[in-house]
Amino acid sequence: MKIIITIGLVLVLGIGMLTGCGKSSGTSGTSNQASSEGTKTAEKTSGGSSDDYFTWDGDTITGLTDSGAKQTSLTIPDSAKKIGDGAFQFDSVLTSITLGNGLEEIGEAAFWGDKLTEISFPSSLKNIDECAFYICDKLTEISFPSSLKNIGKSAFYGCRSLKTITFSVGLEEIGADAFGLCDDLVKIELPEGLASIGNGAFSPCPYVQDIYLPTSLENISKGAFGFNDGANVYVKKDSWADSHFAEFVDTSLATDALIYTKNYY
Repeated sequence: MKIIITIGLVLVLGIGMLTGCGKSSGTSGTSNQASSEGTKTAEKTSGGSSDDYFTWDGDTITGLTDSGAKQTSLTIPDSAKKIGDGAFQFDSVLTSITLGNGLEEIGEAAFWGDKLTEISFPSSLKNIDECAFYICDKLTEISFPSSLKNIGKSAFYGCRSLKTITFSVGLEEIGADAFGLCDDLVKIELPEGLASIGNGAFSPCPYVQDIYLPTSLENISKGAFGFNDGANVYVKKDSWADSHFAEFVDTSLATDALIYTKNYY
C-alpha cells in the first residue's frame, strides 16, 4: 500500500468518522447542565480544581459550568470515577488537564479540543473509550498507566503532533484507528500483555521507522499499520507475530512484496 493511497483513503474515512465521534449521547459538555444535574463540591487539589467547575451525575463528570469553561488548566478531583461522554467536547480554551487518582474511565468523545497540550493520566485508569481524545492535535507526548486495559476505537485519532507514546504492561487491547493519522510518530514499542491490535490502529502513521511487537499478541488486524515502505517491525522469534507476519503486513500494489522488514529482538 503506497503512502499516497493510504492518505487518500484516510481522508475519506476521517470524514465518515466525524459524525460518529461527534455524538455525545445527550451530554453536551456545556454549562447549561448545571441547572438539571447540579454541581458537586470538588475537593481542593493542586491546579485548577474548584467546587463550581464541573457538572455531575453521581461520580461521573458530565460537563463544565460557566466558570469551568473559562479555565485553561483543570485538575479532576479524586472523587470522579468517570468523565462522561462528550463532557469536554465543546471546550475551546483548555490546554492542560490532570486527571484525579480515582478516575477509572474516560467516556466516548470526552475531549475534542484543538488547544489541549498536556494530559496527566492517573494510576487508576482502566478504560479509554471510543474517540476520547479525537483530533486533539496539539498533544505531543502521552504516558499510559499500568492499570489501563483498553484503548478504544479512534481514541487518539488525528493527534498529529504526538511524538512519544509510552505504553505500560497491563494494556490488553488497542482498538481500530486508535492512533490513526498520528503523523509525528517515529517509533512504537508495544507492551507485553497486549493481545489484540485493531484495524487501522496505527494507520496512517507515515513516518514510523520502528515498531516492536510483544510475544503476547494473539491478533493483529490486516491494515493495522500504515507506514512508509521499508519500516522495521521487530518480533520475538517463534512468537505469534513472527509466524503470522505475512498475514497482517501490507504488500506493495506494484510488486506484491512485503512493505515492512521483519527483524528479531
